[in-house]
Amino acid sequence: MTGRQHESRDLFRLMVREFRLWQSLLRLAGEERRLLADGDVSGLIELAQRKNEALSHLDDCHQQRSEIAPDLAVSPAHNPAGREEIHTISDLPEDEALRLSRIMKGIRTLAWQVGELTQGNYALADCSTRRLWSIQSAMYLWAQGEAQTSLPLLLSELDVDKVIAKQPEKLDSPRTA
Repeated sequence: MTGRQHESRDLFRLMVREFRLWQSLLRLAGEERRLLADGDVSGLIELAQRKNEALSHLDDCHQQRSEIAPDLAVSPAHNPAGREEIHTISDLPEDEALRLSRIMKGIRTLAWQVGELTQGNYALADCSTRRLWSIQSAMYLWAQGEAQTSLPLLLSELDVDKVIAKQPEKLDSPRTA
């Protein structure tokens, strides 16, 4: 076995590990979506720790990949076109080049899916935060006697933008009874 073939086998094993980590991150992002929808803060905290561990392992893979094949050191998430793989793969036997090409494509696909799901999760978290802030604002206005309706009706008709725009300066300094 030539040094280049040994290197490609090591690289393939490493990329399989990276592929599995991206799969794990995709599952975690899906779980995060569910936890956000359920408002499970303790679950989100625990999940953040698991995500950090997976990301740390992914960084380790990236570092190892840059040592094995410096021309493949660019993360697939930041290199969707796969330009760096062309030179490395063209130097290998066809079957090994095909295996590496397929795993790189799979990694890029998973990285893209994780990115898309994560963007959606950020939007969901932002929406939930705005809604909670609006509920707090509505309750504050009601407690101050400035709401013209009952609290349950006020909350049922809650319009995030309207509540936020109505009394932003009063939200910073609530009166004590």
